[in-house]
Amino acid sequence: MNEGAKKLQQVISRLQRRKSDNTSELPHGLRINAQGKDLIRIDRLRSGSTTEIEFCFVIRVTKHGTKEVWWPIEYKGRDQEIIKCESSLNGRTIVNLQKQASLVELANTWAGSLVAQESSSRINDATL
Repeated sequence: MNEGAKKLQQVISRLQRRKSDNTSELPHGLRINAQGKDLIRIDRLRSGSTTEIEFCFVIRVTKHGTKEVWWPIEYKGRDQEIIKCESSLNGRTIVNLQKQASLVELANTWAGSLVAQESSSRINDATL
């Protein structure tokens, strides 16, 4: 787990490089917003909508030299279920490592789904 949500980081970075304009929206109904210097929010929009959010991840970006590591710290689902792994206690941030491991697994699983959607889209475009 020391690499964080590496698969999600790679997929989002690849999608950002392929993006043709300067908007925050990416293919597959994704939107990325910076929330401070070390937080990123990734929204998955509902199909056909530009405002309704199906679910989102809040990612803490930590830097180790020149390398960035993405740590999912929060997930919000469409039914308003929320999974958080960070909490504040006496001005300090406490991380529940078990919840964080689950969030990393969930983020990387979703990244695998994005890769499958991307591949399916390319195959579909090639057959048309």
